[in-house]
Amino acid sequence: MLNVAHQRFTAAKMLCHVTRPDSVVMEVEVDAKANGEDCLNKVCRKLGIIEADYFGLQFTGSKGESLWLNLRNRICQQMDNVTPCRLRLRVKFFVEPHLILQEQTRHLFFMHVKEDLHHGHLHMGSEQAEELSALLAQAEFGDYNQNTARYWYSDLCGEEPSADTVNSIVSRHKALEESSQASVEYQALQLVSSLEHYGVEWHWAR
Repeated sequence: MLNVAHQRFTAAKMLCHVTRPDSVVMEVEVDAKANGEDCLNKVCRKLGIIEADYFGLQFTGSKGESLWLNLRNRICQQMDNVTPCRLRLRVKFFVEPHLILQEQTRHLFFMHVKEDLHHGHLHMGSEQAEELSALLAQAEFGDYNQNTARYWYSDLCGEEPSADTVNSIVSRHKALEESSQASVEYQALQLVSSLEHYGVEWHWAR
């Protein structure tokens, strides 16, 4: 009887693999009839996030497109019946950094923005690219070290840096010495939030 009961309990559950903006995969179990909001709330509770309203869950559609999970509807009605179901935790509603209350929420915003920068979705001038390159390096590698420092300048403005530009970035990086990761992530978000396409969701069009 115990085995039968356990099987029924397992069958009534749905396993979800949720990829965070920093590429870490979380495992979440929800009721088989759960709606999207149930899953999102469980993910946010695991992360200690109370500002769940900024986030949403995405999945890949049958044509390879990214789709937002409707939080009001059952997950099983929106996705193929595949276990585990694969979802992505994404920022859905972007706000100014000073409006974000939790450090963990800001970190996920930062990781989402960093991914957008990597894909070339946000464009900026050379001076902004220099400043952001230094902030990203401090966030990722800590205080300046010529053996470990790597800069994103080419990704940020689409051109190779000159020797003077590299020296400027290094100087800015050195000026951030002893700055905490949370502090430089906040500064980076402040800079990025001033850009024209901050928070814009991109779709491929044929």
